[in-house]
Amino acid sequence: MKNFFSISKSFVILAFVLFCYKNVQSQNILYNMIVGDTVVLAVSNYTSGTIQWQQSTDSLAWSDIPGATVNSQKIVTTASPTNKRFFRANVGDDNLCASHIVKSSVIRNRILASTMQIVVGDLFHGGIVYFVSGTGSGLIATQHDQSYQALWGVEGTSIPGALSLSNGAANTAAIVAAGSSSTYPFAASVCDTLSISSYNNWFLPAKDQLVYLHQQQSILGLGPATYWSSSEYDNSTAWSEAFPMPNQLTMSKSSFGNVRCISTYGAINVNKTYCSATVAIGSVYQNEKICLVTVDTITWKNKVMWEKTANVGAGYYLIHKENGLNNYNQIGYVLASQPGEYIDLFSVPESHGDKYKISLLDTCGNESAMSSYHKTMNLVISSFGNTMGLMWDDYVDESGLYSPFRYYIYRGTSPSNMSLLDSVSGSFNSYNDVNVFNVYYYIIGVKKLGGCNTTKSNIVSYSNKKDNSTLLGINSATYSTITVSPNPFTESTTITIPNSLITNYELKIIDITGKTVRTITNLNRHAELVSASPKSPQQIATNLSGSRNDLQIVIERGNLKPGVYFIELRGDRVYRGKLIVE
Repeated sequence: MKNFFSISKSFVILAFVLFCYKNVQSQNILYNMIVGDTVVLAVSNYTSGTIQWQQSTDSLAWSDIPGATVNSQKIVTTASPTNKRFFRANVGDDNLCASHIVKSSVIRNRILASTMQIVVGDLFHGGIVYFVSGTGSGLIATQHDQSYQALWGVEGTSIPGALSLSNGAANTAAIVAAGSSSTYPFAASVCDTLSISSYNNWFLPAKDQLVYLHQQQSILGLGPATYWSSSEYDNSTAWSEAFPMPNQLTMSKSSFGNVRCISTYGAINVNKTYCSATVAIGSVYQNEKICLVTVDTITWKNKVMWEKTANVGAGYYLIHKENGLNNYNQIGYVLASQPGEYIDLFSVPESHGDKYKISLLDTCGNESAMSSYHKTMNLVISSFGNTMGLMWDDYVDESGLYSPFRYYIYRGTSPSNMSLLDSVSGSFNSYNDVNVFNVYYYIIGVKKLGGCNTTKSNIVSYSNKKDNSTLLGINSATYSTITVSPNPFTESTTITIPNSLITNYELKIIDITGKTVRTITNLNRHAELVSASPKSPQQIATNLSGSRNDLQIVIERGNLKPGVYFIELRGDRVYRGKLIVE
């Protein structure tokens, strides 16, 4: 709700710069540092406010770095019990609004005791390690090409100092010293003038050093292109290599080629780490998501649940509901200090499902974009004889992050007495409950691993509830049960109907397929009972007696085969029970 309340203070977008090898785009990136290296932490593009740098060894428990409250803060790397160290900045500014503390993204570093622990693929000293010697030294390549249209330069002139096949640093220095009259950049000078994260010891790789680059092209993202080496072949040509296929060749010094600069590292003088990363802080947190929507089993209204993200300046959570195709209206709000849930008291889950989204309103009055929607399930029931056909629509998370693995069918004699009946794959939306002769309530559920909010057990989202009383032609208020004893029985059993009025009854015995196998009509205290057996008429119920309020009927086995049967007795009310014949 854009106009929920107004804030007169303006919001300032801050950029945090943490010098740590390159621009940080992901918290999953680990930069490698040697104990004793220096990290330079800096904040730019803000005019006032407080800064507090923090560190952690597990990215969960954070502590303030004593005295680290100024711009361009230098921190000497120390050992860590987890071999990792994380940094972030807390920035507070009166221009942001009261109680609004902005936290930067997290810079993740791996702490090494020495360069002997460096391996190929590590981010180190401004680039990616692509060759290790095994003695604590190796080669580093930049993460991107420096040029796509560079000449080798100095055509027609032999440079004796640029003949090495393995020392690109010496070759580069000799080529730069010789100079070039070309208006185009030449490969060696591109590397000689390069500075990345305060590292400026870059050079054009020699012929053999280019071979190592080729071997690690998959992690460096090289090619397809032809790359210059710094090794001269003669006064008019120099060595190059075509990627992705290994093909070393000589090219005219006046030809254009790609440039990827490299540098070296060693076991001596390595404690000069100045790495850089820029982290942008947006004006409002944009990543709040719905955890689940459900039908609340207390109010029987729709409920929206989400996990609140701490320390993002949240003031309110706004709840939105679809009222037309892809059109959402705000229906309520929840304070950031309250539990992350909202009950839609105006919802009608018995009639239809609903889609919900949420957004975050920070303490400055800035509203985030709405989240992806979650849609509730709607259950309907139909009957086919004594089979209850359950059908429901999908639970939907628009983001695709959650999709039900299974649908769970719950059944009970009342909405407060439900138990798990069965489940089906998340690919299906129907279930047949067969041989149903009693009144039952049904609910469909889905489970989410990990739960929501503080409930971290697997949580269930429920559909609306439905019962089958009208499908059975039963008014649940007049439905009663009967007592059968003995049960199971072999020759005969007695049905007891408590508190029965003196009236005519009709008795049906039904097998498990739903077929009526015996019918007795005009049943009362004084009737002579004759079965509807497919054999010959005979006296099946031999005794009809009871107290003033209880009616007892003796049922002879007759032609009933062993198995399970259901009884339906209709008179002043409907009675149902079950027979088991041994």
